[in-house]
Amino acid sequence: MKIKVNKNLILAVSEPGNVEYEISTGVHMSFILLAHKPWTGRQTVKFTLSGHDSRIDFYGLISGKGDDIYDFSTEIIHAAERSVSLQMIRAAMHDSSSADFNGNMVIKRNAQKSDAHLSHKALLMSPGAGSIVLPSMEIMADDVKAGHASSTGKPDKEAMFYLQSRGLSKSDANALLVDAFFMELADRVPAGKEKESMIEWLKNIAK
Repeated sequence: MKIKVNKNLILAVSEPGNVEYEISTGVHMSFILLAHKPWTGRQTVKFTLSGHDSRIDFYGLISGKGDDIYDFSTEIIHAAERSVSLQMIRAAMHDSSSADFNGNMVIKRNAQKSDAHLSHKALLMSPGAGSIVLPSMEIMADDVKAGHASSTGKPDKEAMFYLQSRGLSKSDANALLVDAFFMELADRVPAGKEKESMIEWLKNIAK
């Protein structure tokens, strides 16, 4: 399914969906993935920045438990000048859950002065949890900014010690660290029903 985006849009969903969005000139779209229940099979969401000065912000928040698998990919195509894409994904994985992500960014030859950036961080809360990240970039223009960064780690031991020394149980300390991990993205979203959805989602995963 292909959807043309002609006006500024903030969209909050629980699954990426196999959907393609075409973003018009001057339009700013924010796509917010709030996932704590797995979906079936790999899903791919595609964004084509077809108009100059268009922008896509992709915020992915994933909380996995049990043996859940979150398998998805994004494809962002810069097809016009001064187009901007920002992808920020945060995955907190518990038990033996796994988050598998492929992020592909393409900057076409005529998309000069474009800016593309991807940041993926995974917090592994259990020894059996996992995260696989495969970013890729194809740059055909010569006047652009582009980059990607990925990190995978465990909860900070010093932070855990500090929180527990203040009377929090281990589970409560873990929950607080996960909440702070996700709030980095929630703080970037302007006030409104989508931000409220993010805050409500954070409350649900803490239960």
